[in-house]
Amino acid sequence: MIDTVPAARPRRRAAARLLRAGACAASVGALLAPAAHAKLPHPPAHWPRTLQLGLADPAGDAAALRRSAPLALRAQYLSGGANTGKGWATWNRRGTFVSRYVRESLRAHMTPVFTYYQLRQSTPGARDRDEPRAVLRNLADARTMRAWFEDLALALKRAGAFHNTRIVLHVEPDLWGYVQQRAVGDDAATVPAAVAATGLPALRGLPDTAAGLARAIVRLRWRTSAEGGRHAPPTGPRYAANARFARPGLVGIDFGVMLDLAPDGATAALSLLLPDDLPTAAERIRAGERLLVLEGPRIVAEAEVEYVADGPTRDREA
Repeated sequence: MIDTVPAARPRRRAAARLLRAGACAASVGALLAPAAHAKLPHPPAHWPRTLQLGLADPAGDAAALRRSAPLALRAQYLSGGANTGKGWATWNRRGTFVSRYVRESLRAHMTPVFTYYQLRQSTPGARDRDEPRAVLRNLADARTMRAWFEDLALALKRAGAFHNTRIVLHVEPDLWGYVQQRAVGDDAATVPAAVAATGLPALRGLPDTAAGLARAIVRLRWRTSAEGGRHAPPTGPRYAANARFARPGLVGIDFGVMLDLAPDGATAALSLLLPDDLPTAAERIRAGERLLVLEGPRIVAEAEVEYVADGPTRDREA
């Protein structure tokens, strides 16, 4: 399979978030629609069915915490600002703080829980003493949010290196309360946020609102070589493969998929290349549907569609 391919005409487009992980749960609270129509998402696969207890615990203390009580969770903030040069990614070289924290948590038989809390301490809002105003100001700033998304992608990349491992990422817990306070009609789509405006390929086509921020367009997990997948995720700027629906009974024909990979390798813009004689597949590609990505007969990735932007797009050069 070729990682860099010529241009094509997508029938439907979306952005994509690539997660090279086994089980990394991203916890996001937001108003994606008026409350009367809101539905709670399903828990991640293999999520515990019992109440889990844990404590905030600094790096290097996992073994001592485990000896103190039979706790299941171990929590740590990822903070310091996304564009300050002092954020969590600088605590250890190239963001390996997350890697080390996960590793020592697993050795102590605890689930690592990260609270991703970067907006308040990012500039320019960090200088504003009014916290809700500062956070919402940063949320609408394209440069700040570009740094924020790239920083979040690094956290996901580090966590995603631990395959088949439960890792919790709690994203900006205070932000969603401020969004609800600002929202008109209890609708997050009324609150400005720089999403597509950041210029990141993975976010192309998303609305520049708090609702757009909350939409992970596609969550994709690359299968490892041990699982019959690739030896490594693709590195070219464009990647083409076939896909099929994971749910039995839905359109048994494979169809083309194109991914425009971001430089960090953790995100991509997704295009679904459907032939004219396969309209049924286009109709069934919707939020919540799961896809399998294939190279020949091999399933190399799994994807869950969370948002699809309809409509034709212009041809683009590779």
